[in-house]
Amino acid sequence: MDSFEINKILGALLGAAFVVFTISLLSDAILAGARDPDADATRPRAHILLSFDEQEARAAVEEVIANDDAVTLSPASVADSDVHAACVAVAAASDLSEERGSALFRAALAAVRSAEQRLGRVKEGERRGREKEE
Repeated sequence: MDSFEINKILGALLGAAFVVFTISLLSDAILAGARDPDADATRPRAHILLSFDEQEARAAVEEVIANDDAVTLSPASVADSDVHAACVAVAAASDLSEERGSALFRAALAAVRSAEQRLGRVKEGERRGREKEE
């Protein structure tokens, strides 16, 4: 084996190592911002109980002005900043703890009923299988 063949073999090995290292660096850079799919597996999922946006509040302002004779403003005179400030104030002052507790209780009852139905069907299927065997 002469030096030319040794150089070809070493060059091929170094080239392969360079390609593997480059692909590793690129894949790490691409996936650096991606979320870990297993990270969400143990974390409980949140469920939004109530939400509203300022467009809905704006529509309600128009409805209030149209239906309340005591209000002398036009809908255009209520600025977006007024609607925003009102939404923030209402969200901060609202106490939905009773509604949250009630929703959690109803969710727990529904989960228990669902499990009972699922297990009841399994048990019913087991009984049918035993009856056929006998």
